[in-house]
Amino acid sequence: MERIALISDIHANIPALEAVLLDIKNRVISRIMCLGDLAGKGASPQIAVDMIKSS
Repeated sequence: MERIALISDIHANIPALEAVLLDIKNRVISRIMCLGDLAGKGASPQIAVDMIKSS
């Protein structure tokens, strides 16, 4: 069975996104679905978008 991760409400919070992506990697999850609110409020929206694109 395929394991997936659902993430949302990131708001360009890079430290939190890094922690979540590391946890996803450690759990050997094969697919990530981002449900939205990726870049809305935080200081580094382009970094957050790039991180999700490369994941």
